[in-house]
Amino acid sequence: MFRANLLYKDEEYVYKKARIIDENVLDDLKISGVFDFCAPLGFDRIKRDDVKYTLNELRNPCALKKDILFRQEIFRSFLDLKYEGLANDLYKALEDINILYKIKENYDFDYGGDPNGMEYLKAVNYIFFLKSYKLFLNNIYASLEKISGDLRGEEHGLYRLFEQIKTEKNKMDSDEIAKPIEEFLGYFADKKNISGELRTQNGVFAKLNFDTDLNHIKTSNTNKIKFMDLVRSVEDYLGIYKPEYEIKAKGSPASGSESGSDGDETEIYLPDKYTNFEKHFILQLIYDEEENNNIDFFPLVKKIVEIHDNIDISGFPQVFDQMKFYRTICKIIKIIRDYSENNLCYPDIFESYGNNARLNIKNIFDPVIIIQKLADFQEKHNTRNLPDDKITGIIANNLSFDEKNLFVVTGPNNGGKTAFVRAAGISVIFSGCGAPVFSETAEISAGLNIHSHFTANETHLKESGRLQDEINRLNKVIENCDNLSFIILNETFAGTNSIKALSLFEDFLQRLEKINFLCVYVTHFHNIAFSVEDKTGQDLYDKCDNLIAVIDSSSGVRTYKILPVKPSDTSYSKDIVIKHNLSWEQLKANLGII
Repeated sequence: MFRANLLYKDEEYVYKKARIIDENVLDDLKISGVFDFCAPLGFDRIKRDDVKYTLNELRNPCALKKDILFRQEIFRSFLDLKYEGLANDLYKALEDINILYKIKENYDFDYGGDPNGMEYLKAVNYIFFLKSYKLFLNNIYASLEKISGDLRGEEHGLYRLFEQIKTEKNKMDSDEIAKPIEEFLGYFADKKNISGELRTQNGVFAKLNFDTDLNHIKTSNTNKIKFMDLVRSVEDYLGIYKPEYEIKAKGSPASGSESGSDGDETEIYLPDKYTNFEKHFILQLIYDEEENNNIDFFPLVKKIVEIHDNIDISGFPQVFDQMKFYRTICKIIKIIRDYSENNLCYPDIFESYGNNARLNIKNIFDPVIIIQKLADFQEKHNTRNLPDDKITGIIANNLSFDEKNLFVVTGPNNGGKTAFVRAAGISVIFSGCGAPVFSETAEISAGLNIHSHFTANETHLKESGRLQDEINRLNKVIENCDNLSFIILNETFAGTNSIKALSLFEDFLQRLEKINFLCVYVTHFHNIAFSVEDKTGQDLYDKCDNLIAVIDSSSGVRTYKILPVKPSDTSYSKDIVIKHNLSWEQLKANLGII
C-alpha cells in the first residue's frame, strides 16, 4: 500500500502538542505579501489555494529537530541547480491524482442485464483506470528517477517516495498484472481504433474521461472535450455509422425495459442515455468477440477486477498537498536567491534542553525589502518582468541571544528597526518549516514559536482605550508563551507617555523573569533604552541589552546597521518629534498659523 509523508520523518509528531503561530504574526511580518508577489511570477505560477495551504503549514512549525532536518534534505534536492524544475515536474505528475479519482467515480453503475454483464462493465471501466494509473506512476517515476543517484538512504524523504513509486511501478509492470491487461486490450487491437486511444495520455486523461459538466473535471490536459459535444460528432470520432454503436444487453433483458415495435424486449443503449458511451462500445465488442470466436472472457474479467480492487490511491492526495507546500516555498526562495546579493543558509538546528532556547543569526536581511524593490522596478518600467541585475545595498545585521533574553531596539524613524525584527521573525518561521532562511549563518532551536505585537497606525479607540487594548493584547501573547517562544514587540505602549511606557516595560520584565522567553522590543521611547543602559546587571534588567539603529556621525545619514552601542537621545529626537506631529512646522500647519 502506497504511503509516503514528505513533511515528517515518522509519526512521533502526532504525539507532540502543536505549536500554532497566530495568523496576525504572518500579517505583522508581511509574509503574505511576499507570497502574493512571488506566486504569479514566471511559467510555474502558484495557485491561490496552494499559497493558502503553504501559509497554514508555516503556522505549524516542526517541534522536533529530526523533522526539520528531514525537510531540509528535501528542500536541498528541489533547490539544487542541477535539478531545476524538479518540484514543478513532480507537482504536475501528482496533480493527475484528481483525474484518477474522477475515473473511479464513474464506476459501478448497474446498466441492467445478467450478473456476468455487470462484471464485464466493471472490467471495461477498470481497464481505463489501470492504464491511467500506470501512466500516473510512470510520470512520477520519471520525475524522480533523474535524481535517484543522489537520494541515498532512507533518511531522505524523496528517497522514500521514489522507492515506493518504484515498487508500485514494478508491480504494475509485472507479468501477473501487465499480461492480463495487455491480453484484455489485445482482443481489440484492430477494433475501430479504440486501443490506440488507450495508449496516449490524451486518450486516458481527456477523451475517455467525460462529464456533462466540465467544471467537475480537473486535468493537466488543456484540450478538454465535453462528452455531449463529442457525441454530436461521434461519427467523425470513430469513423463508423451510428447504428454500429447501439449496445444490446448481454443475456436476459433488463426488467422493466421497454419493448420494441416488434415485441423484442432487448434494451438499446444509445449515446444520449449513458455518459460512458465509448466504454459501452467496447463492452459490445467483448460480446461480439465471445460470440464470434467462442471465447469465455469471464476468467480474464475477474482478474482485471481483482487487480483493480488491490490498488489503493488514497495516499497520493496527501503527497500532492505536501508538494504544494514545497513547490510554493521553493518559488519564494528562488526569487530571493536569484535577485538578491545576500546569502541564504540552512540553519543549524538545536534541541532545547533546560530553559534556554537557541537563536543566533548572522547577517540576516529582510526579504520584504527585496520584494518591495522588485515591485518598484516593475512599476517604474511598467513591466511584469524582473530586473536583469540583482538587488544590491540590502543591509544585513546580526542577532544573538547567547547571553541576553531581550533586546530593546531604538533609533531614528526609517532607520531599519522594523525591517531588522521582521527579518529575524521571518527567518525563524522559515526555519521551523525546514526551509532555508534569510541569513549567512543561523543557529535556531527546534520548536521555537513566534509571537508578535505590532501597534496599529490608526485606531478607533481613544488614547486611554488604545493603551488598554495594547496591554490586553500583550497579556494574551504572554499567556501563550513558554521558554521556547520568541516575541517581537514593535512600538508597543505607543498609546501613552514615556514615563508610563517605562513602568509598563518593567512590568513586562517581571513576566520575563518567570517565563524566560526571547524578545526584541522596538520602541521610540529612548528613556527605556537609557534605563536598560543604566541598570544593566540589576536583577530586573539582567537579561536585557540595547541595540541601536546607527546614524553616521559625520554625515547624519542612516546606515541601517543595528548595533550594540550606547543609546543617544540627540541622534533621533527630531524624528520622534516629527513622528508625533510636534515639530514647529507641523504645529503651525495644524493651528493655521501663518
